[in-house]
Amino acid sequence: MVQTSNDFSVVPGYLDLFDPSSWEVGREIAVSTDVLAAAIALFSLVIAVSTFILTTVSNRRHAIRQHTIDVLSIVNQDGPVMRSQLVIADWNRTDRQISDDDLSLEDDRVVIAVLDYYDFVSAMALKGELDVDAIVTLLGGRMLATTERLQTYIQKRRERLHRARLYEPLQTFVTIHVEPKRGV
Repeated sequence: MVQTSNDFSVVPGYLDLFDPSSWEVGREIAVSTDVLAAAIALFSLVIAVSTFILTTVSNRRHAIRQHTIDVLSIVNQDGPVMRSQLVIADWNRTDRQISDDDLSLEDDRVVIAVLDYYDFVSAMALKGELDVDAIVTLLGGRMLATTERLQTYIQKRRERLHRARLYEPLQTFVTIHVEPKRGV
């Protein structure tokens, strides 16, 4: 017959469970597990935050690009800016020289409409409100040709109006973003 006892002190190692000096190996394993769990949690948090930031930036970029296309599409419908762009395109085609800002009232309105529009678009792009790449792709060539053809007009108008920074965003945009891509 097998004799049983409720005295666990006879079980080898049982009493060691209650002896703190025997817990060192277990404590090291527990600490290692805690550190690993904390590292995994931190890594997961970094991944989650990075994904959130990248998604937000991507969505913002997409929204800016769409807004840019909307703005350019609205203006490029039949209206005064579009008609003025066509007149200046015809001047470019016929190589009309503009040597001063002393134009007929009708021609002056054409030039001002286009330059003001390009200046507005440039200023908004330089501030990050419109997509630079979309503007360069869709308007860059026209902006460059127009500013080159009207350079003297712009300078004379600045002097006459005493506005040294008139059309500065347009010229800055063309210099920084359009001219480097000329012929590309």
